Order: sequence, then structure tokens, then C-alpha cells
Amino acid sequence: MNGYITLGIIALLFVAMYVYSYGTVYMETLKEKRDKRKLHEHKEAMLRLKMRKQRQREEKYQKIYNRSQEIQKRIKEVERDRVLITQKLKDNVALELMKNKLQGATQQQTG
Repeated sequence: MNGYITLGIIALLFVAMYVYSYGTVYMETLKEKRDKRKLHEHKEAMLRLKMRKQRQREEKYQKIYNRSQEIQKRIKEVERDRVLITQKLKDNVALELMKNKLQGATQQQTG
């Protein structure tokens, strides 16, 4: 009977050594997996941050570009209006000159 108890204690000792030796390896493996997962999550977070900032830059650029296009369009409209006003002014001056010539000619004929 004492032999079985001794054999059981020795077997228990070997099982404890086995669990202790592979337990630390298992814990180290779990720690490495956890560290890898944290690193992966950190990289994903940084990638999401980069993408968000890139999207914000693109939106800002698009707003600036649209505003620039609006300004260019307005400049063209103002230039076109200026040309039309200048043309009208020239036409009015020419018309006034013709009227003056006609009045001058009619006054000379009557006078």
C-alpha cells in the first residue's frame, strides 16, 4: 500500500513539473498573442486615423477648389459685364457724336 502512495506522489510530482514547464510556455504564448493583437489594433487605429485625416484633407481641398472655381466664374462674369458696359458706353458716345453732327448739320442748313 505504501508503494502505491509513493508511486502516486512521484507521478503527481512529474505531472506538476510537466504543468509548470509547459504552463510557463503556454503563458508566454498567450502574452505574445495578446501583444500581437494589441500591436495589430494599434496599427489599425493609426490606419483609421490616417484615413480620416486624408479624407478631411481631401474635403478641405475640394471646398477650396470649388470656391476657386466659383471665383473664376464670377471674375469671367464681371469681365464680360465690363466689356458689355464699355461697348455700350462707346455706342452711346458714338450715338451722341452722330446726334451732334446731325444737329450741327441741320443748324447749318437752317442757319
